[in-house]
Amino acid sequence: MEFSDLLPEKKRTNNLLLRAQMLLESNFETRLTLPQLARKLNSREEKINRLFKEKLGITPMRYRIEKKMEQARHLLVVTSLTIKEISFQLGYCDPFYFSSEFRRITGFSPSQVRNCKELL
Repeated sequence: MEFSDLLPEKKRTNNLLLRAQMLLESNFETRLTLPQLARKLNSREEKINRLFKEKLGITPMRYRIEKKMEQARHLLVVTSLTIKEISFQLGYCDPFYFSSEFRRITGFSPSQVRNCKELL
């Protein structure tokens, strides 16, 4: 029996969610799929998906993408890394795909975010 089995269900659920969030927010440069996440958490894909939908209103992979875009915004504002360097750092092989994904999520292109910073 694992220690987590001794915890009440609510605490186990919160613990699973926190562990999943930590994994999803780390190592952006490496690909992470839902099956890989489930294996790392010793859980089922369906359970993780349901937990994210119930607690956060989004899927685990959408959560990861949104966290990547938060990191991208941060890097665009506080560093002089090129958009290409940022895209590679966040695990995108194609900077053009990264830029279109960034625009889809944020409503702005990476260049617009960078230029707004320069206007401040």
